[in-house]
Amino acid sequence: MSVGAYTNQMNYMIKDNLNLSTQFSLASPMGGVNPYAKNGFGGSQIYYGASLDYQPTENIFVKFSMNNYPRYGYARPYSSLYHTR
Repeated sequence: MSVGAYTNQMNYMIKDNLNLSTQFSLASPMGGVNPYAKNGFGGSQIYYGASLDYQPTENIFVKFSMNNYPRYGYARPYSSLYHTR
């Protein structure tokens, strides 16, 4: 199976210590439109994300982020902070 993807990222410097980043991706199967796809996009998937980086002092850095990109690995479907033994 092959997949084509368009990805875009934009970064905004709101202030010297405050940055906003946004991501957008469109992934689509290269074999043509899938008539059995349930999402109305012919099998294409839309992914997005954003993060806000704030550095109030030289030694403190705070980051808030969210996205809907797929997670693969042993901890799925749990949070990436959750680890099984």
